[in-house]
Amino acid sequence: MASRRVAGSGVAGSGVAGSSVAGSSGVVAPVMGPTLPPDSGVRLSEIKEGVLDDAELRTLFSDIATYGTVQEVTMKMAPRSTPEVVRRLPELYLKLIERRIYGAQIRYEFESGSWLDTLITTPSGCRLVRVRLPD
Repeated sequence: MASRRVAGSGVAGSGVAGSSVAGSSGVVAPVMGPTLPPDSGVRLSEIKEGVLDDAELRTLFSDIATYGTVQEVTMKMAPRSTPEVVRRLPELYLKLIERRIYGAQIRYEFESGSWLDTLITTPSGCRLVRVRLPD
């Protein structure tokens, strides 16, 4: 997986420090969830989070476009607004770095897994919360 960055460009696991699509590096840390007994039969989603600067955000979008299969992209102008469908990732990237929108969600597939990245604009960059969706 070292040659593929989507599930790992820093945010995820394969290796580019900064903004990956699926594992864990210095940028995105695992979020601790509830503890279940091993025999419970319940599978929890894998969750990671971090804050990306503009360069890391650009790497994330490039990785998703190159290595993933985008299923759906939505954006919100304000926290309580209705999500709008976005047709192209470059359009969404520009709106995020210019802080013209509140946030976005990108649902995609990478290496037989489904992922949901939620991006929220902050003064210091974009907060990324990544969830590996259950099979």
